[in-house]
Amino acid sequence: MPLFLSLPEYLGTAGPPAPTRWKPAVHAINELLERDALSLLLIGQFLRERPERLAVVDPATLPDEVAALLAFAEATRVVGST
Repeated sequence: MPLFLSLPEYLGTAGPPAPTRWKPAVHAINELLERDALSLLLIGQFLRERPERLAVVDPATLPDEVAALLAFAEATRVVGST
C-alpha cells in the first residue's frame, strides 16, 4: 500500500486534518518527484540533439473527474498568463 493511502489526511474529506509527522515527508517526496519530472522534460526538450516528441492528450478522452479538474484549472487561469 502506498504511504499516502495510510495517512488519514489523504483519505477523507472531513475538513483540514491535524498535522502528522508523515505529512512533511510526503510533501518532500512529492516535491522531489515533481522536480525530477520537470528536469527530465527539460533535458528531453532542450539538451538533446534530437528533442523527444511530447505526448499530447486529447482533452475529450479524459475521464470525467480529470476533465472537470482541467476545466477548473483553465477557468481559474490568471489573467495575463500564457
